[in-house]
Amino acid sequence: MIDCPETNPTDSPRDPGRVREMFGKISGPYDCINRLFSCWVDLWWRHCLVSDVRRAHPELVLDLATGSGDVALLLERKGMKTIGLDFCLPMLEQSRRKGFGRLAAGDALKMPFQENTFDAVTIAFGFRNFADYPAGLREIRRVLKPGGRLLILEFTDPAAWFRPVYYFYLSRIMPVLAGWISRNGAAYNYLASSVQKFPTASSLGIQMESEGYRDVGWRKLAPGIVAIHRGEKSPCLEDKEF
Repeated sequence: MIDCPETNPTDSPRDPGRVREMFGKISGPYDCINRLFSCWVDLWWRHCLVSDVRRAHPELVLDLATGSGDVALLLERKGMKTIGLDFCLPMLEQSRRKGFGRLAAGDALKMPFQENTFDAVTIAFGFRNFADYPAGLREIRRVLKPGGRLLILEFTDPAAWFRPVYYFYLSRIMPVLAGWISRNGAAYNYLASSVQKFPTASSLGIQMESEGYRDVGWRKLAPGIVAIHRGEKSPCLEDKEF
């Protein structure tokens, strides 16, 4: 396992040091809370992500912000060689306890991998915690092989009729109950806020295109609060201008 690099604190609510500390504190009950507050639907969302990756037939996959390793384990079980990267050591320990050992600790904005290494990169519910979205997209693009695919599973804007109920649950109910279970209410207040402030699906798509990805698109999964975003690193020589 690679040593975790230090990160410079900032005033951003997505300050890497604060985010890393927060996830370290909730690493133990993290999976249990995910299942409980999604009514186990988060497992299906991750299976959908892995199914989309599998269609590209990648030989080597990077599961970025791998956390407790749910996606990395699914990828491995589907026959795809996978490396999991995260900057939170307690979360990586949860992944190791599940039996997934091909892990590295590092910052997603400065990864310890050479250019053109991976056939695919996956991120499940971690991209919104990046301190700098464009920088993250550029770094992912650097480690992807030409023609390699990026797939991001992330929360998104729900249908208009569902927003009042959803955001009330997200900001008023979930943080209180999750905070009681985890003994860390501040962490789940942050998580709720990060979901509400995350770019819409179309806005993220525009960002991906501006950072040199082609064939950008997304599909929303029931009940419409998450989406799988996809993009491909251009295999063309002109791609280097980005």
